[in-house]
Amino acid sequence: MKRTLYLCQSRGLKVKVDGPSLWIEQKGSSGRRVPFQMIEHTVILGNIAIQTDVLTALSELGIPVSLFSKKGENVTMVVCYDEKIPPYYHRQKVFYRQPKNRERFMNIVRHWRRRTQQSTLKRYSKTLLVKFRQEGLKDDAFSRIIKHETLLYGDRYSMVYTIVRGLLCQMVLSELKKARLDPSLGVIHRRHPHGLVQDIAYMLDAEVHLQAMQFFRSGSKEPLITSIGITTEGMRDIALRFENRRLALKALVNQVIDSIIEAIIELEAKAEIQKHRSNDDERALSYLL
Repeated sequence: MKRTLYLCQSRGLKVKVDGPSLWIEQKGSSGRRVPFQMIEHTVILGNIAIQTDVLTALSELGIPVSLFSKKGENVTMVVCYDEKIPPYYHRQKVFYRQPKNRERFMNIVRHWRRRTQQSTLKRYSKTLLVKFRQEGLKDDAFSRIIKHETLLYGDRYSMVYTIVRGLLCQMVLSELKKARLDPSLGVIHRRHPHGLVQDIAYMLDAEVHLQAMQFFRSGSKEPLITSIGITTEGMRDIALRFENRRLALKALVNQVIDSIIEAIIELEAKAEIQKHRSNDDERALSYLL
């Protein structure tokens, strides 16, 4: 089964292409070979000696790469440039044509956002879930809960949150490409280079908060985060938690994608019916004249 390759900044770490594999060396330990066919995604944290042909090879094979600073800043995604227009490109524009079509998309957003908020609070604290329901399942209520739970973590929480969100966005981008949707055509983030990726990440934002909060509940004896940024052990903790949720998250992302495609088909069908009705009315008027 394909896995995510995590490369974290450490002394003497070097990565290069070696035939159909990556060769990873680290000072003081023997080298390791990782075949490209075993890699689904690649995550790079911090400053690593990496040859440009590594990024080129990963891109050509359709393996997305996410690069993070130690503080989770400057999240960068490297994907293969493809001049072909995705099959759903023009069809996705249906959400722009009328206000009611945009509202159809926003109904999807509200549904998945609220559903994810409830499911994550249920896993984190059933007491907080009851409180959230008592306050009407509103976004503001959820935001207050998160703010209260993370108040003591300060900027450290933002570092972890940004990295987890970047991992989620990478997954969403990959699944959108598989579904042949255009990642750039968002509705909420309309003119963002990865607008639809950002829209879906917004719908599933509660999952990111949950994993970020669980990070600070870790019982590790090793330092996971400092004022400088995430440590290697901290990134290992984040990666392990995310990978344990990978299958469930991927299923969730695809359910969201399916609901978007269903909405496109539904709106197209309604537009076609309306078109036929207009044509029938014109013919009736012509006959009467």
